[in-house]
This record gives sequence, structure tokens and C-alpha cells, in this order.
Amino acid sequence: MYRALEEMKIEGVSTTIDFYKIVLEHPVFQSGRYYVGWLEKILAERKEKQLSVSVS
Repeated sequence: MYRALEEMKIEGVSTTIDFYKIVLEHPVFQSGRYYVGWLEKILAERKEKQLSVSVS
């Protein structure tokens, strides 16, 4: 699935391809240990990390 997302070429509109690649690359998802609320948690962590980088 990751390879298919990597090879996908869509121009002119926004897509969620990058989002799905982030999910597929995450070790918790790959191990099958994800849980209710996991996605919200990783999205919040990424947002926090982006904010801290832009402040620096």
C-alpha cells in the first residue's frame, strides 16, 4: 500500500496521501498495537513538534 501511495501522482487538487504515508510508517501502526485515540495522539504530537520547530 505504501508503494502505491508513493507512486501516486495527482496534480491540481489536495490529497490525503501524505497523511496515509505517515500512518503507514508509524511503528505502532505497523505492529498492530494501535488503539482508540491513537490517531488523535500522533496527530497532536506531530502538530506540537511542528510548532516547536517553527518557534525555534
